[in-house]
Amino acid sequence: MARLSRRRIVVVDDDRAVLGTVQRLLEALGWDVYPAQSGGEALAIFGTIPEVEILLTDVDMPGIDGVALGRQVLNRFPGTAVVLMSGGTGATIGAAGGSSSSVLLRKPFTRQALAAVLDTIVGPDRRDQERA
Repeated sequence: MARLSRRRIVVVDDDRAVLGTVQRLLEALGWDVYPAQSGGEALAIFGTIPEVEILLTDVDMPGIDGVALGRQVLNRFPGTAVVLMSGGTGATIGAAGGSSSSVLLRKPFTRQALAAVLDTIVGPDRRDQERA
């Protein structure tokens, strides 16, 4: 049976500690993770890495914030899902112009909560099917 390729995700947070923690969680869930500390860095990754399925970005960042980054990614790469991470309220994100196609993941979150959001977007991991 052919091996299925790993899923690709770009994760963005200007806080290195948070970025590292989220990257480790995603790798443990079987994702190929492309970390970025800014919106500009994330856009550069999207320009070079094919078939990224999800943008997982913090909302409150200097320069390009997560909401603006999500809009730019959706305009340039329409098949990409956007997950916004925030410790703020949904009203704050709505006031900032969050897209209805975005999903909100409240910080702090557990590995299980992260997995549930990702599974909702792309379906459960198929690695078990590879072994069948």
